[in-house]
Parts: sequence; C-alpha cells; structure tokens
Amino acid sequence: MTAMLSLLSIGTMAGDGNEFIVHINAATQLRNLRSRWKIISHATQKLNAISAFLTILARTTSFQSAPSSAHINPASDSSLIQSSNCYEYIYGITTSIAAAIQETCRLSELLTQYNGLPQGSIPDHLLQACEALGDRLLSWRLISESVMSIPANDDSMLRIFTQQANAWHRAALIYYYRRIQRFSSEYLVNDVQYVADQMHAAEDAKADISQDPVMAPITWPGFIASCEAIGPQRDLFTKWWERIEKYNIGNITRQWDIVQQLWRRNDQVQRNGLGAADWTDSFRILKFHILAV
Repeated sequence: MTAMLSLLSIGTMAGDGNEFIVHINAATQLRNLRSRWKIISHATQKLNAISAFLTILARTTSFQSAPSSAHINPASDSSLIQSSNCYEYIYGITTSIAAAIQETCRLSELLTQYNGLPQGSIPDHLLQACEALGDRLLSWRLISESVMSIPANDDSMLRIFTQQANAWHRAALIYYYRRIQRFSSEYLVNDVQYVADQMHAAEDAKADISQDPVMAPITWPGFIASCEAIGPQRDLFTKWWERIEKYNIGNITRQWDIVQQLWRRNDQVQRNGLGAADWTDSFRILKFHILAV
C-alpha cells in the first residue's frame, strides 16, 4: 500500500494524466483482499483510510452510471472513513463530510440509471436516501464535530483547518446539488462565492505564518466550485488558481487547465443558444480524468 500511494503522490506532483487510476484501482483491490482482516497495524489502518478517501475523490469525477469493480468499496470502507482520525490534519476535512461525498457518489450513480425516465420510476427508498443526505448536509455545523487531531492550542492550524473544513462542506453541498438535485450554476452563486472566500482565507492564513510556501491546499473544494463558477466568481477563482501555482505541483496546473476548458465550453454552448452546460457532461464528453487533490 505504501508503494502504491507513493507512486500516486509522485504522479500528482508531476501532473501525470490518468495514471492515477491504475494506482487507485490497485490500492482498492488490495483493500478488498484484506477487508476481513481484523488485526492490522495502526500504520496500515492509516494507509487504508488515506487510500479509501483518495478513491472517493477519484470517484467524484468518474461520472459513471454504476460503480465499476474498481470503485465498489467493501462494506468496511464506510466504517473506515467514519472512524478515521487522519483526514482532519491531512486533508482539512471532517469524516462526516467525507462520508457525505461518498454517499453522493453512490446515490448519483444509482440515479443515473433512471435518466430519461419519469421521476415516478425512481424507487421511493432511493428518493428518501437522497432527501436524507441533503438534510444532513444542510444541517451540518463544524462546531458539532469532534475534532481530535488538531491541537486546541494551535491557533494558526485551527484557523486554517476551520476555513478548509467549511470549504469542504460547502463544496460537498455544491456537488450534491449538481449530482443529485441537478441545480444549474446560476443557483449556486452564493455557495461558489463562499468556497472561494474560504480558500483564499486559508491561503491568507498560511501567508501569516510564513512568506514561503507552507503546505499546498487540497484542491477538491476549489475545483468543484470553480467548475460551477460564473461571472465575478470566475475572477475570484482565477486569482486563487494563479495564487497556488507557487506550490509548483503539476496536478494543480492540470486542474486549472481543465477548469478553463470547461468554462470555454460552457460559454460556447451558451453562445450557440443551447443554455448553460452541465460541467459534468462536458467533463465526460471531453474525456477528462483528474484526481482533484
């Protein structure tokens, strides 16, 4: 597992194309093989938790109608994500929001199978699950989370974590609105603005610690919000993407390039009188592959 995640990290730094899929799939297969193991080291538990989370992020941009064998997580994955105590300080996300993103992927994949059919064709239990997930996201408050991995006396880290965690939550809500409720970007302006503000604030907080690059941001919240950005929000995210180029990470450059291509396609679709494009459709049509970290 260490070797697989190391190769994934190297590819991320270099901005490799879709090679991350191979490493994600291999790590998932290894977790599946050992899913019934009860006695494993703490180090392996942590690696499994990291692998499971990266699998979720890869899944958020795969846009399949049903999970592939590579994305089918063992039942233990859900409990692994819920019980992990490393996401907060590694990724700036709480376990409940990580689980909500995973559930959004699962439900959206199931819903895709009913595309083009009357809503009455969708089983009620699936509709209820979608509604319950939306309620969970709308009622979430960071203050209700038990954050154990960030020292309470580390004001700087708490400030950065708070901004990142709030950005993750709002981006997860944006993702839910797009994938489950099929909102268009014009209804997400305030949410996109909020994510942009939080991501910029996190970079401001890092600059207060040191003028040198401290730690690169996990870009998923910014990437998801950027894909929905219209009007002035695009200017905000342009500044943010240009701002984080200082980290010299190939994957960041690649994500920014994808965002710009999605913006151009959306603009072209509107100029052609076809209305606003769904960025997830454009992403699939343009055959993009990205791990937004």
